[in-house]
Amino acid sequence: MGYRPHPNRDRALKQIDRHIDEVGPALPPRPMTALEGKLLARAQMAGAAAGAALAAALKLGQPSGSELVAAVDTYRLSTRPGVVSGGS
Repeated sequence: MGYRPHPNRDRALKQIDRHIDEVGPALPPRPMTALEGKLLARAQMAGAAAGAALAAALKLGQPSGSELVAAVDTYRLSTRPGVVSGGS
């Protein structure tokens, strides 16, 4: 078929009905082994520790408000011809 600029709910439902037999039944979840449980617990602990360390590092690296204003003023361009920056 040609280009269809707008989706159509009925057409989409008919397409799903046509392909319903292609999807098999959902498999029930299998129980985790003891090793998988330990690996999951360790991965969660490592993720939490890494997240806390990253948050602390980002908080230390943030400039203060006055530093941000100074940085913006330094790089503000002048509107006068022949002048590159207003800071000098």
